[in-house]
Amino acid sequence: MKNKLFVYGLLSSLFGTAFGIVSITLLFSKGELMESLQFLYLKNQLGGVISLGALVNLVLFFVAIRKEKYPFATGVVVFSLVLVLIVALLKGI
Repeated sequence: MKNKLFVYGLLSSLFGTAFGIVSITLLFSKGELMESLQFLYLKNQLGGVISLGALVNLVLFFVAIRKEKYPFATGVVVFSLVLVLIVALLKGI
């Protein structure tokens, strides 16, 4: 059961972050989604959009902690750390 909750935490973070990225991109861009993401990548601003999209993970984390679903919260944290590495690579450490 614990491994199942951990995987659910990872997947929830993935879909939550994707939803956040898509929402922010569509809200603030005038073009299509893929076009906007490519533009952000070329301007080295995609990492910032990913960071903003990952704010959904904070809500997921605190709700999981509040309901004492610690393996779920662990999955959220692990996925957030993966996002940190992705943003660092995009920023070109």
